[in-house]
Amino acid sequence: MRLTEKEKREILELTRKGISLNKISSTTEIRKTTIYYHVRKQFGRHYKLVEVGNNLEHIGEFLGMFAADGSYQETDHGHVIRIWFSLDELKYLRATKRLLMTIFKKRPNVYRSKNNAYEIRYTSMILGSLLKEYLIWEGKKSHSVRLKSMKHSSDFLIGFVRGFLDCDGYVNKKSKIVSIFSISQKMMKQIFTIISSFGFKPQFYTYIDKRGNRKPLHFVNIRGDQSVEFLNLIKPRNKKRIRKWVHPDSKSPNASIEAFSGV
Repeated sequence: MRLTEKEKREILELTRKGISLNKISSTTEIRKTTIYYHVRKQFGRHYKLVEVGNNLEHIGEFLGMFAADGSYQETDHGHVIRIWFSLDELKYLRATKRLLMTIFKKRPNVYRSKNNAYEIRYTSMILGSLLKEYLIWEGKKSHSVRLKSMKHSSDFLIGFVRGFLDCDGYVNKKSKIVSIFSISQKMMKQIFTIISSFGFKPQFYTYIDKRGNRKPLHFVNIRGDQSVEFLNLIKPRNKKRIRKWVHPDSKSPNASIEAFSGV
């Protein structure tokens, strides 16, 4: 298909604005392969567009991870999205890398940072636009981040809670207790509402640490037998959130990892 000069300009303008390949194709009624070829031709053969897939559960999971342990910067070099992992979460990092490659069709960069943590990083205006489409915060992200809207599919919300639990959650090794926590009270109230909408009865409380100038930490807890049902619904991807008591008949605590792969 031969593009007109007007179509070429429109494609480049939408690309620079961070519009996804799918949306550009839908807006212009031009085939994705034609758009992709033109963008590569303009920006160089090594340029690869981030393409946001259609799996709402996976998109929700990415946004949940970012809301819990991510950062976003608009710099002279582009829109930088980071998600952080502790050094003992290497397997989870690798699983996340595979997930993100599935969602966005582009390999993220992985670094070990100076503060003894790993980071997964994308530089993408398209992903920056995706974050702004679903999330909102004022000032420091961790203090006020939350979903712009609660009107999402169950698949999206399950993925979102999974991502948040995997990054900013805790599952007790011996007792049937699941905790999700954040400095953002608005985020935790939303997660409380989401979990309640699934038919569970979570508890909400705030811990105030009087040492220094620390911000209050807000918790959503699920206890007892419903915590087993909750984990079977959410299917955490992070191995640190998988416990023997969820599947007591398994031969080892690791036996449920494949069942909880979430992929």
